[in-house]
Amino acid sequence: MKHWDEYWATSNTVHSFSEGQYNKGYDGELRDIWGAIFKTMASSSVGLDIGCGNGGLALLGVQCRNDFNMYGCDAADIKPLESVDTSQEHFKMLSDITFFPKMKAEKLDFEDGHFDFAVSQFGIEYSDLTLSIPEVYRILKPNGRFIAMLHHQHSFVTQSSKTGLRLMAAFFSKGGIVEQLGDFVAFYNSPIFSQNLELKDNALTFKTYNIALLTAFKNLQKNNLDELSCEWYNDISKLLVPFIMSWQSHTEQDFKRTKRSLLQFNHRLTEQLKSAKSGSELQKIESSTEPTFSSFTYKPIRLKEGLFAWCIELIK
Repeated sequence: MKHWDEYWATSNTVHSFSEGQYNKGYDGELRDIWGAIFKTMASSSVGLDIGCGNGGLALLGVQCRNDFNMYGCDAADIKPLESVDTSQEHFKMLSDITFFPKMKAEKLDFEDGHFDFAVSQFGIEYSDLTLSIPEVYRILKPNGRFIAMLHHQHSFVTQSSKTGLRLMAAFFSKGGIVEQLGDFVAFYNSPIFSQNLELKDNALTFKTYNIALLTAFKNLQKNNLDELSCEWYNDISKLLVPFIMSWQSHTEQDFKRTKRSLLQFNHRLTEQLKSAKSGSELQKIESSTEPTFSSFTYKPIRLKEGLFAWCIELIK
């Protein structure tokens, strides 16, 4: 969970896919989809965002319906009001949400029948659903609704993450770029080099490292020319190339922090793929809820980029 704790603490973002059009929260098609869902809720409803991160979906709820009383909970040690710049207009309403950090979906610390509805966007599927779904049932009022978007096994999000993990593996392979770069950073920060920059042997060693690394970058790029691979290659490279191109400004500690950040990103991607659901898995979930929930429906959600997620709805 530490990899999520650090992500939410160091990201001025309300959800985990805040690039491009989503850097101010939910927008475009996704905002419209959730906005339509929130409009079907009764006025003055009490709602819970499960696996809320820094509050992206809960925030959209109060933006769409300012009469909602919204809560958000997450297993990570979230602190949205400290991590996100709430002076920005699009984030100001975060202060209207009550957040509960370190609360797992498998054990929701709320009274029975407390909520009119609960929602989740790429959150609850990271939990043990055999434990978290019954908890959702417990905390909902009679006729309460739970609506969630879950990672789809074949979505463009999942396919992108698979590509990202493949590129990560290449960068972190034995003798690969990250290992070579670590040796290079250690060399140019060592006293033998920093105190004797003009020594012929030092200059030759520096040049050898430099050429080897630039060649490794070029070879990896050459083997990943499709659009999605190129995007991942560029995103990872822009974090590592400065340790070559502006080496005078970077310490070994800087490199260790960057390496740790990439490894934590790798961990998050791995968890995301593990949480992605197939149709047969949803059928099993449906069967397990029949004795409790009166209704269980699910359907795929598509955006302009392609298949995005499963949308499930359970009614108590």
